[in-house]
Amino acid sequence: MKIEIDSNYIIVLEDDVLLETIVSKIIHSIDPSVKIVWFTDGSQAIDFIIKSAELPEMILLDILLPGKIDGLRFQELIQQMNEPIPTVFMSSLSRVGFDKLMRKRNRDLPFIGKPLIENQAKRVIEICLSQSGHGMPKVA
Repeated sequence: MKIEIDSNYIIVLEDDVLLETIVSKIIHSIDPSVKIVWFTDGSQAIDFIIKSAELPEMILLDILLPGKIDGLRFQELIQQMNEPIPTVFMSSLSRVGFDKLMRKRNRDLPFIGKPLIENQAKRVIEICLSQSGHGMPKVA
């Protein structure tokens, strides 16, 4: 059975619940109507996506997560889906450390450093959404 949800939603996979307010503020400054579905566990997020009638507009995720599926494994599983979902990593790794990790995996993915700097995070999310061809409106 498919889960019915508006097509205008973003998944945030992050175990630091203190970031919820900041991330929500940033996303809602881009589109106040978007629904944010928050997960702290990669397995639950994968199950949700598989059971959802609509794919999310994008996914924001941490690299280090508790449980069996960390952010890197989660992204690998998402990448195997037929339709790509724009994904942005959030991490306390340095930009250099993140780039090194991505080179080892032959990937080039957007990155937001922690602690979050709101205007930088907003810009990365806006660029990712505008390049993805997904439905969220771009705010000038």
